[in-house]
Amino acid sequence: MAYHTIIKTVRIPRTLHARLTQRAQAERKDFSSVLRDVALRGLQEEAGVDMAGALGGVIGRYEGTGESQRERMKRYGRPRPR
Repeated sequence: MAYHTIIKTVRIPRTLHARLTQRAQAERKDFSSVLRDVALRGLQEEAGVDMAGALGGVIGRYEGTGESQRERMKRYGRPRPR
């Protein structure tokens, strides 16, 4: 897969550099690919989560009773004057 790459200089804190270096060593990847992965993940999280996709197996699977909260609560406790 051919990539058209752009080379940029990025200034990051030493602590972030250390964390990225540790991750690169743990995953046996080069620093640049780990930095790209982290940046892409951050952009995906920023876009939010597709809840319809995440709950696809649950949506439409269950049916309610059709009664309202008020109707349901009439069955509990004793009636009190208002």
